[in-house]
Amino acid sequence: MLDLCYQEDSQAAVDMNVVMTGSGKFVELQATAEKTAFDEMRSLAELLTLARNGITELIVIQKQFEKRVIVYCGTSNKGKLREFQLAAPDFELRSVEAPPPEEHGLTFEETAVDKALYYSRHATGYVFADDSGLEADALGARTRRAFRANFAGPNATDSDNNALLLGEASRR
Repeated sequence: MLDLCYQEDSQAAVDMNVVMTGSGKFVELQATAEKTAFDEMRSLAELLTLARNGITELIVIQKQFEKRVIVYCGTSNKGKLREFQLAAPDFELRSVEAPPPEEHGLTFEETAVDKALYYSRHATGYVFADDSGLEADALGARTRRAFRANFAGPNATDSDNNALLLGEASRR
């Protein structure tokens, strides 16, 4: 919203209030002839142009001071961080500067909670973490814990993990 200060407003021939959205759409238009009636569309158009220009300037200034919420993602996986950044563009997502924790949870949920608690000790704001993997009924009683990125070993690639999984499943 853009409005004159009281001194200018009280002396104006026409008082006009304009409220716009950040995308430039009008929410409210109100014009009142304070001293004499006006009938020229040109005057109205000029006032709208002044209002639009002034509000646009205010929006630019506000955006300079707008602060996005910083949220820390408990992961050392750059690909996963990038996916979360794409999914939450209104937040400033940052990774936590800490070595990855050991994973002891028997479920994805337990491990995600453990990660969030671990990373929260190394961050100064909101922290979230997740855990994901693969569940393969063909492997029977093996826990979900085994089906993470390190399934085939600490330096395993996706191809290594897939080959081990398929090999174990074919032996059953």
